[in-house]
Amino acid sequence: MPKPNPLEVWEDLLRDAVSSDEDEQENALFLIGLILERHHKPNADAPDLYETHLSRELLRLALADVRQKAAVVYLAKLVETRPDSAASALYALRRAKPLFYIEPLLDLLARHGKSIQPDAAYEVCEALITSAKQPPTNLKEALKVFDPSDLLDQWAETGDEELADRADWALEKLSPYLPGADSDEDSAE
Repeated sequence: MPKPNPLEVWEDLLRDAVSSDEDEQENALFLIGLILERHHKPNADAPDLYETHLSRELLRLALADVRQKAAVVYLAKLVETRPDSAASALYALRRAKPLFYIEPLLDLLARHGKSIQPDAAYEVCEALITSAKQPPTNLKEALKVFDPSDLLDQWAETGDEELADRADWALEKLSPYLPGADSDEDSAE
């Protein structure tokens, strides 16, 4: 019997992310997040996390950038089409390289930001904070296409204290990259 191909196992995992079985779907999204994280910035605090949760085939998986980008687009689409699992899809998405997720995330926010539920909004804030801490080269340009300031302000005014704190923090971290913010070059003149 031939060994399963790691890419085939990955494709199966992506299909499981839209399973009608909620537990299977949540597990798939968690594993997708682990794989994206492992390719981007492995968790140094819990190095055995991957060996504990990923199969042998998924541990051998090496995803090219194009597949990682495709996975991020797929996860962003899941947020749109499956709002009940939006928080889990965003949790997985924010584990990818910020360079790969910032544009699809901002596009998603431009089109559906007002309908995102608080648990998913929290994950969005975490993704934006990470993108500001490890700014991808395209962050300033992406923020010109969609500035999430108004949305973050709305989330900061909600009754959800955790979300409000994260939204404020995300806005603070993004402020140097937002349209109209003084750049280092401008302030040096």
